[in-house]
Amino acid sequence: MRDPSLPVRYRLHALGSCIQMAQPIGFDATWSYLQAKVERPWRDPEFLLPAIGLLEAERRIHLSMTEEFAVLRGEQKAAGRRIPPRRDVTPWNPPRWHGDERLGAVHSLGSWRRLYYDQVVAAHRNGKVVVAAVNRILEMEEEVTAAALDPGELQRILDWAHRQTHVTGWDGDRSEYNVAWVVRYLLGQLYLIAYGATPIATPWKFHATLGTSED
Repeated sequence: MRDPSLPVRYRLHALGSCIQMAQPIGFDATWSYLQAKVERPWRDPEFLLPAIGLLEAERRIHLSMTEEFAVLRGEQKAAGRRIPPRRDVTPWNPPRWHGDERLGAVHSLGSWRRLYYDQVVAAHRNGKVVVAAVNRILEMEEEVTAAALDPGELQRILDWAHRQTHVTGWDGDRSEYNVAWVVRYLLGQLYLIAYGATPIATPWKFHATLGTSED
């Protein structure tokens, strides 16, 4: 990718393959994030090197966090905790751009709304509240701020989504289960916008004081 003697289309294809394999926030959202950060369209040859640098920086943080989490899980298993709490932050949950969580989440939500918007979710009693919050965030003309969110209402819906996906389950109510999974993903991105990076192995939840991940 860094070899300027190669045709640009080959180098771009190689970058696309790297994004396909890593895609920290999904393929489309990752491309969107990189173009926003580099401030050049992806077809511009000057896009390549800065984009590679951003992707590598995120990957280094992700791998470091994965190693840290592996050590922690070994300690937890030795203490008898075979399964980590489902609400705990892991290197993969919520999905995020390590090192730039808030902006990565904005691009994740934008990608979801462009490509995966679901009318069933938007019509659901809880889904429509979350989709409305997503729309408020994406339609803000100034810098995105967590002040547009209602943490109490979002936490209530997050509790519901956890119950549907991990207690009631697929066999209990498949329609509710499917909506809950999408809602939980969207809430994870809204959480990142509200609180930013959160240490692994701590619960992610919405609380009254926006802008800090501490209880």
